Amino acid sequence: MRVLILNQFFYPDISATSQLMTDLAQDLAAQGVEVTALCSNASYVAGKSFPSSERFGEVRIERVPVVAFDRANILRRLASYLSFYVSAFWRLLRLPKQDVILVLTTPPLIAIVAYVVRLLKGSRMVYLVQDLYPDIAYEFGLLRRGSLFAKVLDGIAHFLLQRADAIIALGRCMQERLAAKGIARQRIEVIPNWADGTEIVPLPREQNPFRAKHGLDGKTVVLYSGNMGRAHDFTAIWQAMQQLAPEKDIVFLFIGSGPKRAELERFLRGHPDVNAKLLDYVPREDLKLSMGAADISFVAVADGLEGLVVPSKLYGIMASGRPALYIGPATSEAARVIQAHECGFVVGNRDTEALVAAILKVRNDPEAAAALGTSARRAFGEYFDRKIATARYLAVLTRVADRN
Repeated sequence: MRVLILNQFFYPDISATSQLMTDLAQDLAAQGVEVTALCSNASYVAGKSFPSSERFGEVRIERVPVVAFDRANILRRLASYLSFYVSAFWRLLRLPKQDVILVLTTPPLIAIVAYVVRLLKGSRMVYLVQDLYPDIAYEFGLLRRGSLFAKVLDGIAHFLLQRADAIIALGRCMQERLAAKGIARQRIEVIPNWADGTEIVPLPREQNPFRAKHGLDGKTVVLYSGNMGRAHDFTAIWQAMQQLAPEKDIVFLFIGSGPKRAELERFLRGHPDVNAKLLDYVPREDLKLSMGAADISFVAVADGLEGLVVPSKLYGIMASGRPALYIGPATSEAARVIQAHECGFVVGNRDTEALVAAILKVRNDPEAAAALGTSARRAFGEYFDRKIATARYLAVLTRVADRN
């Protein structure tokens, strides 16, 4: 079976979808699938570029030229997207026919390229909805719902979803959003994102050099690790940081980058009394150390975005054997997972008191915190480990390919 993964980012890029799709490609190749990844030659982090073609193990990587991606500049981001649509289309036409094209949502509606190639070459198309467009653009205020342009985009998005041979959603809340658009539930396979349980493992704090290196020994560490994007609401955590400033043994550690990082930096400059550290992304091979440095790690989703985005960082938290702290709408997938497996806390975006209480609970009752972490790792191993998710992808792709 030949499978092509179409996404703007792939190995060795550090973006979340790049790392996830690299995992998937490797696991599919290990099962005898002939895998090609088609992506851009520019990285998610500005300033890096990659060769036009290479192999990563058994995976073939084809990269096309694009305008450099810039998360902080909307016009440059749009230019990068548009150039990828064109370049990816021409490269797909020249590549051998694929049995299945697995197409993601970076850039938005790139599935239109996969659909046209499907018509021309007869490949099947599996639509992996990592983010739901154009709905996110409405929530961010980038598009006016009901405008002529919005109606056109809605029409294209619905057309592509209806024409896909299979649809993969990241959570039940996303499946519900898709069903509300008129997509039959039986066409939507729910496969959560994942972490690698061999790379991220529970690590005793006293054996973690990361804590000593960054002055965290003897502290209760509240960690946020990953992209700081528009979909994440940090308001409650900032308020909690101010309330807990007198508690010198509680430290808030932020690791990552994204549009909200500049806001965080401004907040920290304006509140020098809060106990916080801000670090850049750590290499993937060091995630075990950075995730294991936490006493509790949090995930934040802005109100109104549940089902439009489904954060994958929860699974890394669970793999690390630490309690999870979810801040956001209670109907989201992260909230449901935490409540079902009793592995952390769920609080609303405006409930600062509950947030502070959860952090103090972890500090004041280490045995209860350890029990939550144990539950997190147990549930992770049963439902959210890499090998479980990629096996489910293989089953979907094989089923779709067999229709040819």
